[in-house]
Amino acid sequence: LWVAFEHVAKKPVRAMARGWTQQAGYPLVTVQESGKQLVLRQSRFFSSSVTAARFKNVITSWSIPVGIQKVVKKRPIYVLLQDRHMSFKRSFFGRHFKLNSGAIGLYRVDYPVTFLRALSPLIGRQKLSVPDRLSLENDAFVLAKVGRVSTVAALELAGNYLSETDYNVWLDLAGHLGAIENLTSGETCESAYKNFARSLFAPLARRMDWK
Repeated sequence: LWVAFEHVAKKPVRAMARGWTQQAGYPLVTVQESGKQLVLRQSRFFSSSVTAARFKNVITSWSIPVGIQKVVKKRPIYVLLQDRHMSFKRSFFGRHFKLNSGAIGLYRVDYPVTFLRALSPLIGRQKLSVPDRLSLENDAFVLAKVGRVSTVAALELAGNYLSETDYNVWLDLAGHLGAIENLTSGETCESAYKNFARSLFAPLARRMDWK
């Protein structure tokens, strides 16, 4: 089957498939700045620090077709991340970009906070597709849960979804915000957090004429 796909697609389908069929887990692609270059690094994503500690000496890698959506372009471009890391000139990506275009790839993306902030206005103006808007906030909150991203950064990102119109995005956001609300119960920050959460949903409630 993979041979047939490879023949038709003229792509290394067998090498890509091996990563997802012959080893456990799926990858996390981390974006890092290094001078005038951007580095994409891959590692295995763990949803638990306990599991991560257990497998810390196990090296896994994938052949990842990374879709790069340059906001000024309509069609994404793809690069194949085969090694543990891959470097590019910063200018290759343009001013604004998002990885895993259309959220069709089975991997998560970890951006520096400055990159998330650069994408924020595009979220508010809905210049990104629904799958891209959903995957941005979903990755941020999931990575915050495992300690790779600041929870403050994830909540700051959520503040850009005030004009969101898609049900699935709101459903996912509500789930993450509700999980954090449970953690703040009885804490000194509980009241402030609830006020913040209400401020996110208030514009939606007004649009829906929810009284």
